[in-house]
Amino acid sequence: MRTHWFLLLVCALLTTTSCQDTANSSGQGLEEGVSMSERSMKIFDEIEPERANRGQYRIYYQADSPAAGALDAIEEQLKASKAQTLAMLQRPSYTDTIHVLLVDSEAKLEELVGMREAEFTNPNDRFSIVAFDGEKKAFFTQAIFKQLSFYLWGAPGDPVLFEGGASFAQGYCQGIIDPINTIPAQALREGKVCTIRALLFDFRECWTAHPTTSRMQAASVFQLLYTGFELDVVERIWKAGLPRIEKTIGMSPTDLTQEWERHMTNVTLQDLDLDAINAQGCR
Repeated sequence: MRTHWFLLLVCALLTTTSCQDTANSSGQGLEEGVSMSERSMKIFDEIEPERANRGQYRIYYQADSPAAGALDAIEEQLKASKAQTLAMLQRPSYTDTIHVLLVDSEAKLEELVGMREAEFTNPNDRFSIVAFDGEKKAFFTQAIFKQLSFYLWGAPGDPVLFEGGASFAQGYCQGIIDPINTIPAQALREGKVCTIRALLFDFRECWTAHPTTSRMQAASVFQLLYTGFELDVVERIWKAGLPRIEKTIGMSPTDLTQEWERHMTNVTLQDLDLDAINAQGCR
């Protein structure tokens, strides 16, 4: 069954957006002339946020929120996330406008989009929502990767690559050492993880059963491909999707499973509480 994330990507291809870039300034809501999908527009109508224009970034926030007093720091984090993503995608630049809405918590994000996550991105709108409370880590790199990869690499062929690549770029989960490997490795050892085939072909069920371990499993699969193949090959896999990997590069899902499991068996475990990690999320 296609997931909410994958449906969003398909729908994104059917909508249009226009973006502007102006000097640093401020205002409220979207600038005149900026068009987004109906769903994104409804979020702006509901929040009615303040807007700070910082170069190519449009930072949206509520006046009484933690983000209101941290705009300079947020801008620097966005710049760092962009630089990291460009290096990862091996692209020299990205100059289109990037829209980021800051909300106080994952609970507020869930209220807006129906998912309790650290961030949510509609790549076609170049629009992300990121939980920012001034204390826990904000997942800016995860959001920026989703925006930039969609335009610089093309629309991903499946949600495993989209979410896995973004989680790999972020590289963080609750301060756990090497979470991209240690979480799925322990989950595999305890039998609390989907098979690779299930992850590829029934992503929604995996995500529902093991939300955080499935995210880190997807990141570990992306890492395996990203570090194991030339970048042009990774881009081909990205565009075609993992369910078509055998037609793309001759590597069957069984081959991918065996390679992934072989890598996981060499990971040093940390005795993690997987139930707590799944309940709390990566932030």
